[in-house]
Amino acid sequence: MRSATQALMPFVALVVGFTAGAAFGVVVLSGDGSVSAAVDRGGAERTSSRGRGAARGPAKAEQRGTRRRVSADDVLIENALRRTGGMPAARGDGVVSGTITDSLGNPVADVDIVAETDLWSLAEPPEGLREDDDDGLEVRIRRLVWEHRFRQATRTSAVTDENGVYRLEGLAAATYTLAPRKDGWRFVASSNGEWDASPGDTRDFTARPVVGVAVTVVMPDGTTPDEAYVNYGLMGSGNTTSYTWSRDAEPLELGVGLYMFNAASGEHSEFAVSDQDVEVTADGQGLAELRLVARPGVIGSIEFSGNERPLTVGVAALSLDAGGEVGENMLMSASTATWVAEPFDFALLDLEPGSYLVGAVLRNGTVLGSAVLDVSDATLVHSFTVGNVDVRDYVVVRPRTPDGSPPGEVTFVVGYAAGEDLSFQGNLQIEPEPDGSYRVPVAVPGGPENDYQGWSRSGEVRPGVRYSDVTHFVTARSTRFGQKRIEYDPAADREVELVFSEPAWAVVTVAGYASSAWRGRVEATLVPVDRASSGGSDSSMSDDQRRMTPQGVARVGPVEPGRYVVYLMVMTPQSGYRQVAQSEVTLGAGETPVTMSVPELHDLVVVVDGENLDLDLHRDPGPGEATDFLDEGVMDGRRTTFSMMVAGRYRVRHYGEASTGEMIVDVPASGPIAFRPVAYDSLRVDQVPDVAKGVLRQGDIVVAINGEETRGGARLRAAMAVAQTGDTAELTVRRGGRTLDVEVTSTILEEGYLVYWVR
Repeated sequence: MRSATQALMPFVALVVGFTAGAAFGVVVLSGDGSVSAAVDRGGAERTSSRGRGAARGPAKAEQRGTRRRVSADDVLIENALRRTGGMPAARGDGVVSGTITDSLGNPVADVDIVAETDLWSLAEPPEGLREDDDDGLEVRIRRLVWEHRFRQATRTSAVTDENGVYRLEGLAAATYTLAPRKDGWRFVASSNGEWDASPGDTRDFTARPVVGVAVTVVMPDGTTPDEAYVNYGLMGSGNTTSYTWSRDAEPLELGVGLYMFNAASGEHSEFAVSDQDVEVTADGQGLAELRLVARPGVIGSIEFSGNERPLTVGVAALSLDAGGEVGENMLMSASTATWVAEPFDFALLDLEPGSYLVGAVLRNGTVLGSAVLDVSDATLVHSFTVGNVDVRDYVVVRPRTPDGSPPGEVTFVVGYAAGEDLSFQGNLQIEPEPDGSYRVPVAVPGGPENDYQGWSRSGEVRPGVRYSDVTHFVTARSTRFGQKRIEYDPAADREVELVFSEPAWAVVTVAGYASSAWRGRVEATLVPVDRASSGGSDSSMSDDQRRMTPQGVARVGPVEPGRYVVYLMVMTPQSGYRQVAQSEVTLGAGETPVTMSVPELHDLVVVVDGENLDLDLHRDPGPGEATDFLDEGVMDGRRTTFSMMVAGRYRVRHYGEASTGEMIVDVPASGPIAFRPVAYDSLRVDQVPDVAKGVLRQGDIVVAINGEETRGGARLRAAMAVAQTGDTAELTVRRGGRTLDVEVTSTILEEGYLVYWVR
């Protein structure tokens, strides 16, 4: 909020002018038309602003009539000071001291060092000026003035003596940021890199004299570019500065030390120099000469002769020298693919010398053109010309309210599902077309994922694979109507109409909330029934749509009418919000009341003998359920605490590849329990891939692989490794009360479908 109010001052001075005077105090016009202020400063002496040498009259006359000539923004500040209220005590008896020396250990005298503390470390703004108060112009100006007074009241400074020693006194019990300053010098924190200090701390600094470093950039042919992009940083500092260099650029003012420079030039940065060391010494001007070289690769553009334009085009280079099959069908999922929007200029740089298949492809898989190019040590230029063909890689979506009118602001989620193993969804904010429609990109396996505000994906796209059984969807989100999802066929549905339903809300009341220990830590959320079993959630709802009132009521929505599961979520110390209760409800248009209770919650403390172990907690799943990671706990030495858990059966395991087993525990538990893991003796089918449909079921327990029992972690891993060398494997599984042998492809043993388990 501080930066926002600081940025307000130019606006205040120019726009508010005289009109704000009535709101803040008295603004007076002097006889010459300038702005002056008649301000009561609590009896403080008033002085003329005519200059340091102006003559003074008798004190009484000065108090009677002298007016201080000030600017319009000074008037606002002075008048706002009258309304702000007192400043909390911001001084103390604390001291921070230290020494400032040069790189040879010689003291540096006359260094000004300033200590400032953060706004919130000592005080909050008074009532009426806090961030959640009214944000009108008057409040913002008053808040700005209060913050300015706070900084002035808490700011402390000192100067180093002839021994380079400084002493900052009068500090309150807070954390201060130190800033040494002296013309011609730069400073580095030598006390473990710490710029912050609290009373009682010692903070030393190393001063380096500033040296002018002339930077020159040279092209491969010896000429000088008009401009280049230069990055530099002091070695070991972790800080980098970037700027646009030009032929008439002034020398850089740098402290003594070893720096790393790099630079690039060209429309696509196709000329560059990698990290280059430049030593800056104190004995004169430094010099950084950066000689660029061409980056081998291909640059160019995609040019369209027709009127239609796609949203994005992918361009990729596939090596023809690496062996294996290479074809146009692999362009979209290639690791070298870069996705560009209009004007469709591309750059594929830093390629190894050799032959490449370079092609341009739409996100729907349509190849716009390809060519075999030989890349050497220079940058090739190649463009693709696309004829008058259908290049639309989007679907036109027309959102409507139930009465057919536009719904206002809409955001989108687009995605696809290819079987049960591969899915994707991403968030988009799209500007509407003049007619109110939206061009929504088609999401496809292998398509671009970097143009979404956020995305999630399950499974991996296999290069060169064309997925035929793909379901495409688009979800529109509206703050007035909730969200509406439709499925479509990109090949047939070039335009779709999306009509929102009349919205529904669940008005969730939590019994006993106001007097409970978890008041302020409970939220409610809705999940459609068809997604609740898979652990889905509705991330589109804002905090305001989930948060409880002080009376324990949350108005959750809007959503589309239908069947939902209401989840109560409680904030835990270790993993954020966790589900502790649920209730299924059918929501119609309008509000539906729902009453729920938070169950009794328990803590589980697990103690490890010997070395500290990072422990995880999992719910013990039932048949047909996926394993559910719950918590990583709060470690305190050998003790790990899992807090606010509902009663039930859980599994505790040591996190990481070194884990050799797990422990089954029941909650509530009587006091701390010792971690006594049992060695893994089986595998559990956590997901069923398409290739094993009808053969395996979620929750199956694998007790043998190719006849080799899985008891013991070492034997289990060895059996899996041997089975993966073949094309198929025979698994002995327990399902309910039965034991049966099934044959599966060995790939499911290495792709995360099975998890280590204790029966």
